Amino acid sequence: MEALFSRFQRLLSETNTDFLRYLHDKIIWTDRMIAIVGARGVGKTTMMLQRIKLHHNISDTLYVTADDMYFADHKLLDLAEQFVKMGGKYLFIDEIHRYANWSKELKLIYDYLPHLQVVFTGSSMLDIYRGSDDLSRRVQLYTLHGMSFREYLNLRYHLQLQPLSLDDVLHHNVAFDGVDYPLAAFKDYLNNGYYPFSREVGLYYERLRQIVQMILDGSLRDRFDCYCKEVIGRAAHNLVFKQAQYLILHFGGGEIDPSMMMHEDEHDNLYAVKMTVRGKHNRNYFEALEVKAEKMAKKYDCAFVDNEMPYGRVPQGHPVIVDYFYHEEIRGTENTGKRNR
Repeated sequence: MEALFSRFQRLLSETNTDFLRYLHDKIIWTDRMIAIVGARGVGKTTMMLQRIKLHHNISDTLYVTADDMYFADHKLLDLAEQFVKMGGKYLFIDEIHRYANWSKELKLIYDYLPHLQVVFTGSSMLDIYRGSDDLSRRVQLYTLHGMSFREYLNLRYHLQLQPLSLDDVLHHNVAFDGVDYPLAAFKDYLNNGYYPFSREVGLYYERLRQIVQMILDGSLRDRFDCYCKEVIGRAAHNLVFKQAQYLILHFGGGEIDPSMMMHEDEHDNLYAVKMTVRGKHNRNYFEALEVKAEKMAKKYDCAFVDNEMPYGRVPQGHPVIVDYFYHEEIRGTENTGKRNR
């Protein structure tokens, strides 16, 4: 635990408080549990550290990131209990979606440690909103967006411009004191002003590329691994073979040889599978995939949709596995609209 405090203090010493995001003064920081969500790179981590540096005593405050190696063999709940025993009052947790079962443990922290205030952030929007069900009556949720033009001007020109009302804008009561050419500045804002790291001259697009790559390699890949990887190949139409290989190759760890990325008629193995299914009416392979898909749906608490359960009846806002094998059946076989089992 000492290593966590050491890393926290080092980060805090490097935190600049000259520029605060708009959300900082809108959050009710006295609430017992606060969630801050938003895209990667918009400044959630910096805002938390700024809050600590400006308003907290490090003797009763701890900042941790949920992907720290400490949590490889320690639980978040255990850390919180030990921290409270040491006199801790404020626990800030970054990237909470990287911690397994985070929602349940935060609920337990809220219920078991009533004198501990918790603030946490997350970049994976799907995981945050899906996990918030257990915390719906406990957590106050805030979303941090990218910078507005006003924030960009304040950051770039070291200004203190205040928000303008719609009435001010409509009646041209707008002043840009300290900005000689507002239109030129607005053009710069459109090109590289949405993220706070725009102050890093010459590195904006590189940082943006890194964020996109992290999303593709991290959040999206994890989601495909959980819900799609095992059922991508379940349909038997011409289009599926090529598309399924592409998705498994890119989201499933490269298990398919790239040489197979072609039309199924150009690859003997795929062509043989297709002809076995469509020519000989042998459904064994896809029926086995269907069984795996149904088991996976139960494992991850997903709806498993076929003609007997139309998609429109599925609860909204939750991942769904659609059984296209049953929807479409196999071209050339009887389509009765009912299972032939």
